This record gives sequence, C-alpha cells and structure tokens, in this order.
Amino acid sequence: MINALIVDDNLRYVKYILNLITSNFKNIHISHIATDGEEALNEISSNHLDLIFLDLKMPTLSGDEVIKRTNKLNCITRPKFIIISGDMPSLKELGNCDNIKSIINKLESPESICKKIEYVINEINYNVQKVKSPHGSSRTPTPTTFAICFS
Repeated sequence: MINALIVDDNLRYVKYILNLITSNFKNIHISHIATDGEEALNEISSNHLDLIFLDLKMPTLSGDEVIKRTNKLNCITRPKFIIISGDMPSLKELGNCDNIKSIINKLESPESICKKIEYVINEINYNVQKVKSPHGSSRTPTPTTFAICFS
C-alpha cells in the first residue's frame, strides 16, 4: 500500500483529486490532507509517506519550499512528489530535485492524470521491489500496472 498526502489550499480540487484516486487506485491510501505548506511539513515529518500530491501556490509556505525542506529532513526514504499546478511550471523552474516525478495541470483530463499517477506508482513499486530482492539477487523485477482509468 502506498501512503499518500494531498496538499492543496483549494478544497474543491482536493475533493476532486481524492475522488479520482480512491475510485481508480486501490493501492493508494490517502492518509492525510493538508491545506498549507506548514501543515504539510508537519505531516511529512511525523508520518511515513511514499507519495505527496503537492500544489505549488499556497498560503503560509509554498510548495517549492515544502520540497526544499522535505529534502533536508532526515528520512530513510524520501517521498516522491506529483506537483499539482494551474500554471504548469517546468521541472527546470523547480530546481534540481530527483524526487519530483510528475506534474499535473489542474485542467488536465482525468484520464491523463490517472496515467501520470500510474507511472509514478509503478516507479515507487519498482524501487520497493529492488530493495526487497532476496539475498542480493541481481535480477531486476519488472514494474507492473495496477489500475486502468476510465474504460
């Protein structure tokens, strides 16, 4: 099970993305929802999270500042980020951060959003399988698909 956090100050969009995830991804558990950057950092520092859906423009503390501070935390594994934005920043604008795995435009179709989430889930599961490989086996497992969105 992938533990996830949704961080967005737009509660209408939080409800939308939450419904999209719970309807299409049975292997994602939304353990927390935060409405600003400070609240997000509290959740990140006190819980094990695999994936964070993060809005960039928020009151109190911006999404890019949340990423910077998260990367400074002493975590065993750093969570992966899916950026949520209405402005579509490029990855270059967000700086050098290898744990940003995708960017979702708030105006994207549900199908497109699901494909991006599925890609990130597969990467997370692939990395977990590599870590758990038995007795130093050199065999690299193949990622699997867990959900198909909208038939």
